[in-house]
Amino acid sequence: MGIVTGFLLITLPSILRGEHGQSIFALVDSSVKNMSALHLLLLLVGGFFWGFVLRWPYSFWAAICQVGSLPLFAVIEMFKDSSSHNLWPFEFMIYVALALVPLLGLSAASLIKKAVQSGKRTG
Repeated sequence: MGIVTGFLLITLPSILRGEHGQSIFALVDSSVKNMSALHLLLLLVGGFFWGFVLRWPYSFWAAICQVGSLPLFAVIEMFKDSSSHNLWPFEFMIYVALALVPLLGLSAASLIKKAVQSGKRTG
């Protein structure tokens, strides 16, 4: 669930700009290479959404999995062409850092939910 929404959130700006590749790998490659603040905002909103919709720990895993499709596509490309990702350790570290963005959204949603719930109990 999180992987699918993350894939859509990451590729949606490229699709809307008309940067369709000839394959799904070209689309993902274009999306990653042209990542912008809009991508980060979409990932943040996605994490915020999961924080409201799902309970812990499911919301955590859905938020983390939003970026989960990127390493998967990289590994598949490495099997197709071993010279395509020669700096893969750094690429995967970037994906880990990128996974922090939806976690920030998740944290914000969790704090808001707790504040609302504690307000209902006292009021």
